[in-house]
Amino acid sequence: MRGLLEDVIRSTPIYSMLRARRQKRELVSWERRGKTLPLPHIVKQRAIRELAEKHGLTIFVETGTYYGDMVEAMKNHFCELFSIELSGELYEKARRRFAGDNRIT
Repeated sequence: MRGLLEDVIRSTPIYSMLRARRQKRELVSWERRGKTLPLPHIVKQRAIRELAEKHGLTIFVETGTYYGDMVEAMKNHFCELFSIELSGELYEKARRRFAGDNRIT
């Protein structure tokens, strides 16, 4: 039941807005700390988008899907997205999350 509830929550527009606010707070905190490691997720997203644009990349491949947040962030920037997850449980969650998008495998 918990997994299903998480999936439903993650698919709502408010989740995306709350995640964006959290990422902004993480970015400000990271900058105040002197930009130390680890990088906030939003910084990684920006770097991937910039590299894709610079090199004309249309295919995104990631390993370690986890909850699929990077795929979610990149899905409007690439024509095809491939995400590899070894955990059966996390794979199923990601599969359900992106079931309606045939560009994501």
